[in-house]
Amino acid sequence: NSWARLVNLYPNPMNEQVTINLSEVPHIGKWSYVIHDVAGREVKHEREIFEQIYPVDLNGIKSGIYFIDIQTAVGTVTMKLIKN
Repeated sequence: NSWARLVNLYPNPMNEQVTINLSEVPHIGKWSYVIHDVAGREVKHEREIFEQIYPVDLNGIKSGIYFIDIQTAVGTVTMKLIKN
């Protein structure tokens, strides 16, 4: 996915909130995300997002390593997310 390197996730590692920045991705339209823990259990998801810069509140989720699948009209990218 050549567009995948245009996805920005910050801060990472993070504490309570991470921002997904898709402003550089062309033709983004609506998108969604799913966050899984290392065992594959879903811990959070949101669908039908239209904002290109989107904060995600992870307050209450345990510290650890997670994977976020960002799904758009042009494809899906998976990124590692670390919560302090």
